[in-house]
Amino acid sequence: MAKADAATQKQLDDINGQVEVIKRQIDAQKSTLDIAMRRHQSRCDAIESSNRSAQRSASEVQKLNPINGTVLTKYAEAKVTTAGKPLYKIADLTTINLRAYVSGNQAATGEIESKK
Repeated sequence: MAKADAATQKQLDDINGQVEVIKRQIDAQKSTLDIAMRRHQSRCDAIESSNRSAQRSASEVQKLNPINGTVLTKYAEAKVTTAGKPLYKIADLTTINLRAYVSGNQAATGEIESKK
């Protein structure tokens, strides 16, 4: 434009200056986006790591119960307890042993009744 006398050198310099300012703004925005992407990726990595850890913990918890049985007493919820703390008391009720203590007087008088 300056060679064809369509614009003055000052106008050309002003336009080139504006182009440089816009290029710097674009570079700054790219830099900001790159930083945001790295932060986002870092958060995603942390979430994935936490998820893998939780899956490992869940698979370990499933292996802790050594017998089949009936829950007799519930001590805590699995989501709100600490490691190593019992969650419940479990018993295998397929076979139950009964111990009865009878005094000599009860045995002699026949006061013992069998209840089912």
